Amino acid sequence: MDSNRRKGRAVESIPEYEASQSRGKGGPLYLDIRTLQVATIVVCSVLGPVSLAFSPGQAHMRPCRFWGAGLVALACGLVLISLRGYVPVIASQVLGLGLVGLALTFAQASARSSVDDARRDVTGWVLLGAFVLALVVLYAVPVEGWLRHLAGMGMTGFLACRVAYGFDQGKELREGLPLRMIGIIFGLFGVSLVMHGAFMLAHAESGADSEPDVADAVMLVGLIAGLLLGTILLLWVVTERIHFRMRQLVSLDRLTGALNRPAFVHYFEREIARTKRRSDSRFALLLINIDRLQRVNDAHGQAAGDRVLVTIVEILRGMIRNYDMIGRLEGDVFVLLMPGARDEGATGTADRIRQEIERQASPRAAVKNPVTVSIGVAVYGEHGESWDTMLHSADAAAKSAKANGRNRMVVAAPAEQSNTLSA
Repeated sequence: MDSNRRKGRAVESIPEYEASQSRGKGGPLYLDIRTLQVATIVVCSVLGPVSLAFSPGQAHMRPCRFWGAGLVALACGLVLISLRGYVPVIASQVLGLGLVGLALTFAQASARSSVDDARRDVTGWVLLGAFVLALVVLYAVPVEGWLRHLAGMGMTGFLACRVAYGFDQGKELREGLPLRMIGIIFGLFGVSLVMHGAFMLAHAESGADSEPDVADAVMLVGLIAGLLLGTILLLWVVTERIHFRMRQLVSLDRLTGALNRPAFVHYFEREIARTKRRSDSRFALLLINIDRLQRVNDAHGQAAGDRVLVTIVEILRGMIRNYDMIGRLEGDVFVLLMPGARDEGATGTADRIRQEIERQASPRAAVKNPVTVSIGVAVYGEHGESWDTMLHSADAAAKSAKANGRNRMVVAAPAEQSNTLSA
């Protein structure tokens, strides 16, 4: 009989036991907060060093460097927050949340460097200082726990939304889509923090005794997913920039930084294809031949001749539009592609280039010999409609300028006349 009674009591206690377990573990949805906290810390501890290892000293790798530092700071902050009740409040809450704020400040620095903003984020560091000071005041003054939680979540959410805005500034860049997606992740994180604070407020006003573990668990799961996706996207952005720089290095002349011949011809062909789609469109090709560069080499040495070449490219860059392109065909011959330019605009630019090189090149390159150029001008449609024909026309005009005394600009003959003379 005693055994039956014991069995009956055991059977009767099963529903109560299951209910107590359900209440202790967040109701029907079982999510272990401690496990999720540990998982978040592990994710940050792995992704942070990986991002730092992926970011050597080059300037274009700075987004990953700041991102990795932020993840390390976030891991440290989450460790302190998870130790609530085991360490003093000043360490678990003030210092822990302060490290979370530091992580968001590093994320903001990553956003600024991703959009090529080299200015120091003074506002971000001021906000971080104000955030930490507010935390100290909140935990030094006797206030309700839910009020501290609401204020902490609200301020952290504001910092996260600021990071979201920073990444969104890169929407016009070549990698605008992934940068904007990272911004959306931070925006959702900031909004969820604010909503979590509001949920805590409603929970406190309802007088419920249990902790809202489900809300905490959902936020941690979202944080883990956001950190993984954000890190992947940022690494993709940086990798794409590395590939772009490598393509640039392959396309550029090593001495002057102008486009090499294959790269220039590629862009020239693209401009022809674009021009053919619009009957009213034109572009000009300027062939710039340096006069008597060999005399500079003989008088001052090869290094002086190299300085002249570099100086001429620098002068050209200072005078042309952002979408004009400079190429180096061979030793002392440069070409300039001017989209949208016609006769008057091309000849006017060519003559200004000639005058500026005559005035600036010798003193800037530190040579005594006068440095001048002879320029041939060819316009698409009038002097050819292919790379070969336009180059032939511009080259013939430059040779004519040299034959007539150098240091001058000559417009090419019409394509039909040029072909007749060649025959």
